[in-house]
Amino acid sequence: MQEKLREKIARLYPGEDVASIEALMPLVEIFRMEDCPVDGTFGTIRINRRVTCVSLERPWLDNKENVSCIPADAYLMKLILSPTYGFTYEVQDVVDRKDILSHWGNWLTDSKGCVLTGEGFGIVAGKTRYPEGKRGITNSQNTFRKFIKELNGAEWCRLIIHEVPS
Repeated sequence: MQEKLREKIARLYPGEDVASIEALMPLVEIFRMEDCPVDGTFGTIRINRRVTCVSLERPWLDNKENVSCIPADAYLMKLILSPTYGFTYEVQDVVDRKDILSHWGNWLTDSKGCVLTGEGFGIVAGKTRYPEGKRGITNSQNTFRKFIKELNGAEWCRLIIHEVPS
């Protein structure tokens, strides 16, 4: 997967020293730990090899738009300004997909294929949705702000998504 990332960086910065540019880009890694068709795909996120938070994505449904997580692979993420989430990162060059963001949300239903960030896993109750509680991720908005801050305004980041065998 590292070689794929280097090729993408070379296309983004033609004629430049790829190793030097790569060294300046933060590395975000998602380790998918559990794929549950009902509650979603749960994982952990590392930034520059340090565990930072947890993730929640849609379950794997053959990369179908709005209902599936994206394929485990190597990507670049670009800092964008979203009208809904403010500054966030958009995953680039996902085959047959677009508008894949990292953002906050507590439950599977808060994502249409995006990566949600949270502090931990748990049964989360909402005021209007799931007042009885539903499996999801906790403290998502605060954790998302920490995630963005940890990336220190980098225009581009490297993203590697790993499937962890059960």
